[in-house]
Amino acid sequence: MNIKAVIFDLDGTLFDSIVDIADANNAMLRSCGYPEHSVGKYIGWVGNGAMRLVKASLPETAGFDEQSLANYLAVFGKIYAENLVVKSKLFSGIESVLDYLTDVKLPFALNTNKPQLHTGLIVKQCFARWNFRQVVAQENGWPKKPDPSGALDIARKMGIAPDNVLYIGDSAVDLNTAINAGMQFLGVSWGYGRISSLPESRKLNIVDEAKDIILFIKKNSA
Repeated sequence: MNIKAVIFDLDGTLFDSIVDIADANNAMLRSCGYPEHSVGKYIGWVGNGAMRLVKASLPETAGFDEQSLANYLAVFGKIYAENLVVKSKLFSGIESVLDYLTDVKLPFALNTNKPQLHTGLIVKQCFARWNFRQVVAQENGWPKKPDPSGALDIARKMGIAPDNVLYIGDSAVDLNTAINAGMQFLGVSWGYGRISSLPESRKLNIVDEAKDIILFIKKNSA
């Protein structure tokens, strides 16, 4: 390996956001008179975009036509935008990882299926001290992961070949994004995607602590 740049997933990789996501969507459900769900349920739904999460949370009696789903999504989005960082925080050790990449001048970027509005606000509030070269999110003109278009555009704008880019994430969606983009992959076990439980996990590089990301990059960069 020769790592010359890093692309991160957001939720479940850098940012522990699941409780605020669950609280916001439960508030939407509550406003409609629908049953709420445990945080554990949301862990299984997060990572494939806000619409899929909202749709998965709805009871069978809910309206599933395009306009109804758009309305549910809009209510969730508004509530969540106003409560992005109530209980959310960076995962332990992530600050040191981003500081290290900054110190060694290794460029890094963000590629997430989170809506652009929410992503931008979180980056501004919680990641302002670090320079992400590019932030590619949903509603940003890119198809959702695991489509590799966003990741490949990041590599192109950095001027770095995809096989010299390390893609770091917590889910099968992230793994498949890296594969589709021809990038190296590093899984993190602390996230929501249960990367360690995938059938192919024995063949993957997976770390259990943020400090191990630094060690992995040191070992595999020029």
